[in-house]
Order: sequence, then structure tokens, then C-alpha cells
Amino acid sequence: MKARRHDELQQVLQSADFQQWWNALRAAHDRLAASQKAYEDVQEQHNLTGFRAENAQKRAVDHLYRAGEYEDRAATRLAESNSLDNQSFESVAAFETQRVTTSDAWSNHLAAEHRVESLRSQIAALEAEADSKPAARNELKRLQPELRRLETEAETARHDYEKQAVEKNRLWREVERLWEASLQISLSVSELRRKAVRIRKESEKLFREAEAHRQKAEELRKAVKTAEHDLNDAEIEIRRVLRSASERFDCLAEEEFLYFPVKDSQRMVYCVPLFSDSAHYNIEVRALNIYEVDRQRGVDFIEPVGREPDDSADTRIDDFFLKERKSAPAGAT
Repeated sequence: MKARRHDELQQVLQSADFQQWWNALRAAHDRLAASQKAYEDVQEQHNLTGFRAENAQKRAVDHLYRAGEYEDRAATRLAESNSLDNQSFESVAAFETQRVTTSDAWSNHLAAEHRVESLRSQIAALEAEADSKPAARNELKRLQPELRRLETEAETARHDYEKQAVEKNRLWREVERLWEASLQISLSVSELRRKAVRIRKESEKLFREAEAHRQKAEELRKAVKTAEHDLNDAEIEIRRVLRSASERFDCLAEEEFLYFPVKDSQRMVYCVPLFSDSAHYNIEVRALNIYEVDRQRGVDFIEPVGREPDDSADTRIDDFFLKERKSAPAGAT
């Protein structure tokens, strides 16, 4: 998943490829809206029949079950996120230990190279005097085996440093993998919770409709089933289009938002709403505008895009252990 700056993300949203995808999504939503309307129209024709009341009652119960399922899924995903966080702490600790080991190996390598170069300089000076000074010739005979020994030590130190550097890079890739997996799960949890609340409210409305309409004509049962089938097909098409966004734009595509990691930031994520909503979030959101969310809170708290982060130094370890914790709200986990 590619991290982007704000201007890079704007270029993606303005690209011809994205506009083509957006048109396909709007077409799928139009189909969903039409299918939903047809389904509701069929139900409206049954306001004098008992079947409409029974169907509304069933849908209300189904919504309650779905809300419970979303809550259970959110709890399960949260447990997965906590487990990944624990793994990432262990991985970061292993990386830090390996970083120190690699630094020590680098220091040993430099020291060995310095000893070799110093002895080579000493030998070169003695070689210049060897013809005229017997003592210089004797010293050369003594130092040449020592030079070969030091060269062997320097080569060994170099190989050790390269080995430790490879292991350090491998550990850091594992840390990044765990962070990305935890990020995806954390964002999913907030959406699942929000959907559970919304579905519970929808179920309350359906229960009231069931009480007001207790009868339904038996001859219209097939029409209701056909409308339900069309609605399911429309929802499947929307999910297919959303899945394609992950592959085409290298992002996380959930049902209502696209997520893009912010470049040079381990904490913040860009989110792009696929709808406009002025009532259900902490701020009004508009379709295809760019906003920021914290990876822990997700869309529970959406922020307008501010200035681009400017982290020139490699402070990934400090950011993970210190800065992110200091900026988290009281009581956050």
C-alpha cells in the first residue's frame, strides 16, 4: 500500500483512471438506488395485507441480528488489532536490539580497517628505509605476517557487518508489515461499529412499520423476492467495484471510504468519502474530498486536511513509542 502526499493523492483523484472507476461506482449506486426503490414500491402496494407486516417484522429482526454481527465482528477485529500491536512491540524491540548490534559491527569493521591502513603506512615507511637500514628490514619481516592477520580480521569484520545489516532490514520489514495489518484492522473496527449503530436505528423504524401494516397480498410474494434478488445483485456489484479500487489505486477500500497512508506519517491516514453526509460524523463530509483520520480512531473522528507533515529525519522508532502515545486521547488503547 503506497503512502502519498496530499498533492499526489489529488492527482490520483483527478486522473482519468479514477474518474472511470468513479463513474462505474456511481452507476452501481444508481442501480442500487433503483433496486431499492423498486423493492420499496412493491412493499408500498401491500399496505392492506398481512404479509407486508410480516416481511417488515422479519427485516427488522434481521437488522438486529446484523447489528449484533457487526458488533461481534468489531470486537473480534479489535482483539486481532491488540494482538498485532503486541507482536509489533516485540518486533520493534528485536529491531532496536539488532540495530545496536549492527552499529557495533560497523564500528568493529571501521576499527579493523583503520588498523590495517595504519600498519600499511608503517610498512611503506620501512620499505623506503630497508635498503639502507638492516633494522628496517628486520622490522618488515616481523610486521608483514601481522598485516596479513589484520587484513583477515578486517575481512571477517566486514562480512559480519553485512550479515547484521541484512538481519536489521529484515526485522524492520516485519515491523512495517505488522503496523500495516494493524492499521487496516483498526480502520475496519470503527466502520463496523458505526454500521451497527445505523442498522439498529433502521431496525427500529422497520418495527414501527410492521406494527402499522400487518397484511400483505399473497399474489405479490414473487414480486418481492425478485426485488430482493435485484437488490442483492446491486450490492454485489458495488462490492466488486470497491474491491477493484484496492488494486487500481493501491489503497484500502472499505464500503464508504477509500484510505491512503500519509507519506512520512505512521499515525495519520487520508480518507476519501464515497458519499456526502452532514449528520453522522463529527464534521460534514463531502464525496471525493480529502480528509485525515488517526489510525486508532478511524472515522470516529475526521479532520480536514492540514499542512503536509515534514519529518525529514528517520524517527520511526521514536514516533511509534513516544509521539503517537502522547497525541492519543485520554483512555485510548
